[in-house]
Amino acid sequence: MLDTLPAELLTEVYRDACTDTGSTGRSLSLVSRYIRATSAPLKYQSLALFGRKQILEFASRLDNLKLPPKTRWLYINGQESQAELDQLKQEVFVEYYAWEKQHREVWFEDDQRDVSRQLYEMGKQTMDAIGRETADAVVAILRRIAPTLEHLHIALNEHTRGQMGLAGSVCLPKLVDLTTCGGFPLNSVLTPNSSAALDGCPTLRSLHIVSTRMEGLWLSQFFEAGAGITGFAPYLTHLHLSGFCASERFILDIAIGLGVNPIPLTGLAYAPIHTTAIPTTVQSIALHPAPPLKVRREPGDEHEEMEISEAEGEDWVEHTMMLAVIRRLRQRDKRVVLLNMLEEDTVVGANNYLDEWLHKASGKPWVLNASSIDNVPPEDL
Repeated sequence: MLDTLPAELLTEVYRDACTDTGSTGRSLSLVSRYIRATSAPLKYQSLALFGRKQILEFASRLDNLKLPPKTRWLYINGQESQAELDQLKQEVFVEYYAWEKQHREVWFEDDQRDVSRQLYEMGKQTMDAIGRETADAVVAILRRIAPTLEHLHIALNEHTRGQMGLAGSVCLPKLVDLTTCGGFPLNSVLTPNSSAALDGCPTLRSLHIVSTRMEGLWLSQFFEAGAGITGFAPYLTHLHLSGFCASERFILDIAIGLGVNPIPLTGLAYAPIHTTAIPTTVQSIALHPAPPLKVRREPGDEHEEMEISEAEGEDWVEHTMMLAVIRRLRQRDKRVVLLNMLEEDTVVGANNYLDEWLHKASGKPWVLNASSIDNVPPEDL
């Protein structure tokens, strides 16, 4: 039946249908030559790439297309799970680990130390090469679909994001919505001599920054004057932070960026390490913290058990203090929304926000569920 419809009408059908991970576009290509030809411009209107292999394959496929695809929604998850990343490191550093195990007792001798460093450097160069290949592919994809890209979810692993700045920056003139996991586009944090991976993007209105407990060190870099959000998203209206761990200082920095005096939030004077900057156009900032620290591994002995207990206790105290500061900040600035903390820590490699991206790809606005909002009143100092 589709073969009997005019191309103009089919274009509207494809535009409404191709709003998933790309499976609909691939299926249309198998119907008939006519459907394959007429659906080609919108085949990749929405597309999800999972893992390094798919990223490299799609970058190669783009090289063979005469015209760039009209991709509006792109989901890139270039993060391996922690187990996969550990396995990759075991394979790359196999000679280094084997040598270390064999010469553990004589590592302090200069000649042995030199061999160790050389083997480690060889492994690191291999990891950098793997990361650079993926980074080049990601940049190539973004540049090719830049004229139409509006919504981007991008998650990069540690060895890829460290090479992104070296692969060159990209300009996304129509980007309105960005979800980033792993620090993109602030790659200068990881490689000081590289540039940011995203040029100034005045069209960007919604930014969702997702971090894991191990990645929280670079989160504050998003709020540095000139280099952070104000540099690549100067007209941002909606900011969403997810997965950040307990840090009262981080929240106080955000308060300063919003123009709120931090002293009433804690009752103490506060001196920020760097100038915090948040675009004045921001209308809402949703804060979705990680839960308090919970060490999953079994302690090896009583001493380690005590250390774990102390670490969890200290983090719980810091977490409680942070929530109190956020609630006081929310009281003073109605743009701030505190969401109930995540049930589990954000996991590297997981597709926790795929449903959110698919919801947007279907053309529906993403709205916070009222039941997810923390309404606990702030405690008096």
